[in-house]
Amino acid sequence: GTLSAIESSENMVFEIDMSVMTDMSAQMALMQKAIMKDGKTLKDFLSDDEYDKVKNHFDKMGLPLALFERMKPAFLTVFASEDMSPNAMQNGDMKSYEMEFVEIANTKDMKMGGLETVEYQLSVFDSIPYEDQAQMLVESIESSEEGKDQLSEMIRVYKDQDLTKMEAMFSDETLGDMDILLNNRNRNWIPVMIDYMAVEPTFFAVGAGHLVGE
Repeated sequence: GTLSAIESSENMVFEIDMSVMTDMSAQMALMQKAIMKDGKTLKDFLSDDEYDKVKNHFDKMGLPLALFERMKPAFLTVFASEDMSPNAMQNGDMKSYEMEFVEIANTKDMKMGGLETVEYQLSVFDSIPYEDQAQMLVESIESSEEGKDQLSEMIRVYKDQDLTKMEAMFSDETLGDMDILLNNRNRNWIPVMIDYMAVEPTFFAVGAGHLVGE
């Protein structure tokens, strides 16, 4: 179904324009935006125990936390997932749907676009206070350590295409503010999607979390 839908589309649109992600100068500009203001570091927001927990987690992944001290905790949460470890990247365990779709789009010479800018995605995180981001980071590490089973449950629900179950998992408070992370962005996307569709058949590839709920 997916492949035939792509086949009949002329444009492939992601949450953000994936061509930006392969542009080195754009990536450097992003890294600047990922740094906390006022010289804050992760230590400012965590107890010693929590900090040690985060540090150990990154050490095990082969990512020295010293390199990331000043990064916004919401960014660190992305890096904290096992999939992002340098080992997973090198041995090919980590395979993202986005990159697969980018390859397909390139092979078929499709145009590519995005529903929002990377800057906007970053500003979404900026509306969550650093303290809260730091707690989300600790919680995501605790749940990944307790729960390889939680991840495999999420993958199972995804493969079953069980949106009801997925919604229940997403509305778990560990995800922070659903309105900020999902609902407001969905509302912003609708007029952009309408504009794309009006021009040509378009395949939209967004995270499954955006498909749940009313």
